[in-house]
Amino acid sequence: MMERTRPKIELYKTRSFSEKLNATFDFCTENWKALLKWNTYLVLPLCFIVGFFLHGYFNDLSSILALRGAKSVALVNSALSFVLNAGGWILSVILLSLVSVGLLYALLRLYNEREEGLDNLTFEELRPVLLRNIGRIILLSLLLLLLLTVLYGAVIAILIGMYAIHEWLCVLMVLLTIMWSFVLFIALSLTGPACLLDDEESVISSMLKGLRLGIKTFGGVFSVGLMCTMISWVVSSVAMVPYYGTMFPLMLKMRETGGSVFVPSGMDVLWAALLIVFMFFVNYLSHIVPMLGMGYQYGHAAAKYAARETERVIEEDYEEL
Repeated sequence: MMERTRPKIELYKTRSFSEKLNATFDFCTENWKALLKWNTYLVLPLCFIVGFFLHGYFNDLSSILALRGAKSVALVNSALSFVLNAGGWILSVILLSLVSVGLLYALLRLYNEREEGLDNLTFEELRPVLLRNIGRIILLSLLLLLLLTVLYGAVIAILIGMYAIHEWLCVLMVLLTIMWSFVLFIALSLTGPACLLDDEESVISSMLKGLRLGIKTFGGVFSVGLMCTMISWVVSSVAMVPYYGTMFPLMLKMRETGGSVFVPSGMDVLWAALLIVFMFFVNYLSHIVPMLGMGYQYGHAAAKYAARETERVIEEDYEEL
């Protein structure tokens, strides 16, 4: 086994804003081969499935628009196919999101735990961590959905009561709800890393811990998330240009047919399908940056407020003894 020539990027360490960004980009630079490898193996095949359903969705939508107003079997078939493709697209996107998020945090955790980082990582080592992450993401999503449903249900009930008393009280409550909702959703950004990077606690405990740390480090969560999301948005936007640049002329040709069905060539269909896959794959790769940013933001918050850095130092001293 080859020894590492450079020190690992510590996860649980207090950092400034610039140091968090540096850690995020250093991780990408050091482990780009592993990130590309495992995303190609696990995420790219799902991108083909998403592209298949999305391409069928747009084809059916185009057929429905071309046949609108006509009472024919073709319109009914296009509508049924449209519903099936839309459902398949939604389910495949959910699965793709589960795998991509679970994979990234599994790699970050294994990098932090293994002596050699992500070098020589095998699927046998990755699989249990990935499956565990996917399961915890599903549980966390259901808990957050339940929490937000109860919370905003109570807010709506309060708003109705305030409106019965005086409409200005209702307006004030709406403004306060918008303000604390902004803080809440920013703080919730750390619930994912807390749930996936630490498995000593239950999902509920991890969720509450992530929320607490997110509120305590709200400024850092907001600034790191904003910067990393802007970078991700730019990359995603560039990846969309080839697809929409191809589809726009086809849509113009469809309008020029005057209501008759426009059938694109087989090469156009194949090229558009490949561009959809490329668009989704690059889009999910670009999400690595904000997810890593939140991971190192959580490591900073845990080291500062949850005594994780102290635990790491004690463990290192004990190993030296």
